[in-house]
Amino acid sequence: MLWGGAIDIKAQRLASGAHGPRELLPGSADSRTERFRHRIDAWKRLAESVAAQNRITLCLVMARDFYSDVASGRPDDTVNKAAARKALAVVAGATVQ
Repeated sequence: MLWGGAIDIKAQRLASGAHGPRELLPGSADSRTERFRHRIDAWKRLAESVAAQNRITLCLVMARDFYSDVASGRPDDTVNKAAARKALAVVAGATVQ
C-alpha cells in the first residue's frame, strides 16, 4: 500500500541443481571451486532473466540448511548459498539476502 505499484513481489522456485546435499548435485566429486562454478551456472538462467527486467531488484533466497527428507538427512553443500548470492549479485545486478 505504501508504494502503490512500485513494488512487484514474485515467488520463484530455486534454480534446479543449485541447492541440496553435495552428493546429489552436479560436480559432487569436484573441488570446492569447481562445485561453486557449477552452482553459479545453475543460477545463471534465472539471474539473466532478473537482469533483463532492467529494474532495481532485491532477492531473498530461502533455501534449507539441512535436507532431512533426502540422502539420509544431509546438509546443504557449503558452496550453495555463496554461489547463489554471487550469481544473483553479479549476473542479475541484484541486492541479495
